[in-house]
Parts: sequence; structure tokens; C-alpha cells
Amino acid sequence: MKARRANLEDVDRIAEIHVRSWQEAYKNSLPADFLASLDPSKRAIMWRGCVENNGFLFVVEDDHSKILGFLNFGRSRDEDLNTATELTAIYLDPQHYGSGIGTTFWKTVEEEIENKIVFLWVLATNKIGISFYEKKGFGNEDLQDEVGLQGEDKLYDTQAALEVIEKETNRGRFPAVSLLLFREDRSPVGYHIFVAALRGQEPILIDPANGRTVATTKEEISKVLIQNSALNPERKTIHIQTLEPKDC
Repeated sequence: MKARRANLEDVDRIAEIHVRSWQEAYKNSLPADFLASLDPSKRAIMWRGCVENNGFLFVVEDDHSKILGFLNFGRSRDEDLNTATELTAIYLDPQHYGSGIGTTFWKTVEEEIENKIVFLWVLATNKIGISFYEKKGFGNEDLQDEVGLQGEDKLYDTQAALEVIEKETNRGRFPAVSLLLFREDRSPVGYHIFVAALRGQEPILIDPANGRTVATTKEEISKVLIQNSALNPERKTIHIQTLEPKDC
């Protein structure tokens, strides 16, 4: 078993483990319909961006080069801890829970974070995760925060949508922009969905259907949203969903 930096060939397997781990670890904490709706292809886009931006993403694999889990560090999303390193993800294939792989994996990357202040957020109901982190030396600071779930979307007009995208990307999050299009008889055509991510300090729009970047500046994003929302007679067609916090 060995740990190594992730590459682009790993992202589909990482996304698969990400979804399966959530569905197992949070089955008693999060709504079943939300967990069932998790899409590995969308997670793959996120992790592909992480690798392309040289994010701190590691995988652990067995002797046959099969990936069993992954781990990610990123810049702190907490303004009060902006000099610290945040452990944003550590997930194993549920088939290997309790096998000791997580402990071994953690040891192999400890040297990478030597002398760094490291913290993480964990669901209060995730008792297994809390136990694991405490055994690795993490302490409980008794801090709490509230987060929304994917699917809890809101309706915005074009300008408001741009403001939300800017705010969320500046916080290091992934807003998903869903454009509900209509025919002339106002029957829905369907959603045209983009995912906004950070590239430096600028958000980008990615089309999940093919993974292609369709806009790379706020001005281009504005044009895309206005152009698409104009197809809807009611114009207020832009939904924003905050997906996973940005991990790289």
C-alpha cells in the first residue's frame, strides 16, 4: 500500500469514493434523497480542477494500484484561521472501513504538513469521523457552523445571480448555476447547468456535460447568464446552489 499525489487519471475513482463515502457515513445524518442524488460525474469535475490547479490531493492505493481512498488539504475557508491549513477531505472506500488504511494513510502525509497548523470541520453527528480525528491528535474546539445542502436552491434575476456567484467564489465555494429554459408556449426545455469554480481570483463557468470551460471572467459569465436567461419570457430563471466547499 502506498500514498502518492493524485493525477488526472485518478479523478473518476476519487469521485466514486467521495460519493459512496458520503452515502455510507452520512446515511443517518443527511436526507436520503439528497444522498441518492449525489452525482460522481459532478464530483469528478471538481477534483479534476483540483489536480489541474496543483491542489494538495493525495490517494492511497493497494499493491495492485487500486485507489482505496483520498485526502485533500486546502487553504483555510475560515477568515479567523487564514494562516492555517484545512483538511478538507479524507475518505476511504466504505468496503475498507476499520481496516487501518486510514491510519496508515494519515501517517504517510504527516510529513507533508509538518510544522503547519491543521484543522478541519466535521458533522456533529459523524461519531466515527470524530473518533478517528481525535485519535490522530485533533482537539475539539467546540465551534459550530450551519451549512446548506445541494438542492436547496434559490431563484435570482441575472444581476443578483452574478452577485451571489462572486460572493460564493470569493468564499472558496462552488456555486452551480442552473438556467431553466422555456419554449414560446412556456413549456420547459430543461436546465442548462454550469458550475462556477475559482481560477486564481476569477470564477470560471464549466459545462458539466463535457467538462469544458465556457467562461473565464466575470464579464464573460455575465454575458452567458444574460444570453441564456433572455430565452425565458419571465427572465428570472437563474438558480444558485452551493455545492461542495472548494477543496483546493
